[in-house]
Amino acid sequence: MLANTAHNWRACVGGFAVVLLFVILGPSLMAQTGGRGALRGTATDPTGAPVAFAMVTTTSIDSGQTLPAATGTDGTYKFSLPPGNYRLRFESAGYKTVEIPAVKINGPWTVVQNCQLEADAQTPSSTTAEPAQKPAPSPSNNPAAPSLEDLHITPAQAKGDAKAQAKSRASIGC
Repeated sequence: MLANTAHNWRACVGGFAVVLLFVILGPSLMAQTGGRGALRGTATDPTGAPVAFAMVTTTSIDSGQTLPAATGTDGTYKFSLPPGNYRLRFESAGYKTVEIPAVKINGPWTVVQNCQLEADAQTPSSTTAEPAQKPAPSPSNNPAAPSLEDLHITPAQAKGDAKAQAKSRASIGC
């Protein structure tokens, strides 16, 4: 009976030592990881195919700080974030932008947030780009050579006056 009591006492002390060890080392282990959590996921299209090089932006709702990343060729992304509340934004050419308003990171755990991007109705192949600056309309038939009307010179102004030209030449010494 005495041996059984000693055994129980050793088991109790051993269990207490393990708990004490976790209490002492727990905060230092958390400090080493910074208490950061992981946020990861996959961006896919409506068929389930991965969307490569999509832009994923996390914005801290608490501080406003943003952190961008791009998905890999397999459509996956990963962030290492401190605990807090975040807003996610997914963008890719040919797809509608998707925003997830609230994702919560708690401690050093991984949160998985997948996103299915919807094809945009206005794809670059179905729209025609407008030139950045349209040329001014030209009343002449040859747009390469402007006419007098293009220069806002009336026919009366274009008609020369020999007396006025002679006077002008005499005054400037020609």
